[in-house]
Amino acid sequence: MKTRTPVITYVISGPTAGTVRAAREIAVKQIAPDKVGVDVYESMPNGITKTRQRPFLVKDYFSNIDVLSCENDGTDNPAFKIVFHVRKDAGSFWKDVISRVLKSVEELGAVVSVVRG
Repeated sequence: MKTRTPVITYVISGPTAGTVRAAREIAVKQIAPDKVGVDVYESMPNGITKTRQRPFLVKDYFSNIDVLSCENDGTDNPAFKIVFHVRKDAGSFWKDVISRVLKSVEELGAVVSVVRG
């Protein structure tokens, strides 16, 4: 049986074109395939907290990430889409990478919504 890899789309909008432009610039920098991030693991063997860090590349988790312009829906709300194509062998930390990207654009005042389907 062939397993489908997740494709997850988010729409990023904002109150102004400047907010959306800044959010797009931040997102593009963070999703660059060769961008290095750090996964942090915590465990408590024998009640002692151990923290480990492991560097990763964005391309370790995603086969492709598309940043697409949204069609103007007749409103003045500028927006763009980020489409994450998760690798079959991505492991579990791909969700953390997406979360970091979305949090960074929300901190600029942008609004994030998920597109189902």
